Amino acid sequence: MKTEGSSTPIPIPQELALLLSASVQRYPSDFMVTNGPGADRAGPWLIERAVRHAEAAIAESERDAKKKVLTLPGCMRSSAR
Repeated sequence: MKTEGSSTPIPIPQELALLLSASVQRYPSDFMVTNGPGADRAGPWLIERAVRHAEAAIAESERDAKKKVLTLPGCMRSSAR
């Protein structure tokens, strides 16, 4: 450990703890972030690329959601009155 504070536990939500535990069971490794099953650890550039890909997918999803217009039959008005 580099400092005395390095050994201090960091609280995480129970749901995250369960996800991490399941990941370790499914992909056993000495590393928490790997480059796939049976692979060594993932370098920072792989993680950064994955984050950029996820951000782009979220932005695209938000753009697609803005294009959709919700119309409800009860809210529509006819110009032929």
